Amino acid sequence: YLKRFIGNRDQLKSIFFHSRYKFITDEFDTLLPLKQSRLIEKYLKRTLEIFREFCFQTVITFDSVFDRDRHLTYVFLRSLTDRLCAILVENLPLLAEDSACDSLLLQLIYCCQSLSRVGGDFTASVLRQLQPAVDQRRLLTIVRKQKELVRSLNRV
Repeated sequence: YLKRFIGNRDQLKSIFFHSRYKFITDEFDTLLPLKQSRLIEKYLKRTLEIFREFCFQTVITFDSVFDRDRHLTYVFLRSLTDRLCAILVENLPLLAEDSACDSLLLQLIYCCQSLSRVGGDFTASVLRQLQPAVDQRRLLTIVRKQKELVRSLNRV
């Protein structure tokens, strides 16, 4: 329907990404009751699930409808990655167990590296942004662990 009203494909692409960004951030906001109930681990896990699921879905849908636009895709993914990092920096220190934090970080690193298939690997950026909330040594340990897991899966 949008194609009928908007002849400019660049505008249509921007509207698509903007509406998806708004949808995803609204989904993040629906999780706030978990945070307010002090269910921080559940809140962060679900936030990461929303990020992973909807980012990939959006980029794949975009690429199936439009010609690939690396710049717009990058801006979209970068904006959501920055938003996710802000949520994590604010809430990771509230987790009671180190193992819960490590598990979330491992999922995050895997997800960020997987984004390279659809628009960019944001691992380095995420690691920098998480520094206020997570010790650098811990982050590097998680990255090494993720690489070991990938290598072990590739051997199978």
